[in-house]
Amino acid sequence: MLPLQSIAMGLLVVALSAPAGGYDVLADPLGWVLVLLGVARVPEGRGPLLALAGIALVVATALWFPAVREPLVGGDPALTWGANLPQLAFTAALLWRLRADARASGDVRAMNWLRTALVAVVVIGLAPAVVFGGGVASLAAATYVAAGFAIVLVIVLLFAYARRSWAPSVRTG
Repeated sequence: MLPLQSIAMGLLVVALSAPAGGYDVLADPLGWVLVLLGVARVPEGRGPLLALAGIALVVATALWFPAVREPLVGGDPALTWGANLPQLAFTAALLWRLRADARASGDVRAMNWLRTALVAVVVIGLAPAVVFGGGVASLAAATYVAAGFAIVLVIVLLFAYARRSWAPSVRTG
């Protein structure tokens, strides 16, 4: 499996949920392990991505337990937003890196799609501050829907670009 495929599969596991007895059978920590396996195979410049994915794994592991997750979900929405920041930071950093790789290779279409996904992820990352901090709760549902579309877009792009010449481990050297 190519690095971007492993990362995409991991993010898919993170995005999906299959609750059973208070636990998520599609455990987010498993998804982050897949992400880390993919990032570990990125040839150069993987340090920040590994660090961000590692932080997301630690947070996801803690939140997998209902005793930790339930008070967070039932509490202040800002806490849930804060718990998702490592995932958003990793995704934004990955998209930034891939966009730069596509740009350097002259793949303008891929660069534009990756930039679109990056902007979506950044906006989704900042939206809760406006929605909950700014008291615009009427936009909360739209924010969650947009977040769902953004992660699906990222996963599709990772699968679509996994074999591009500029993608990690496809290029020579």
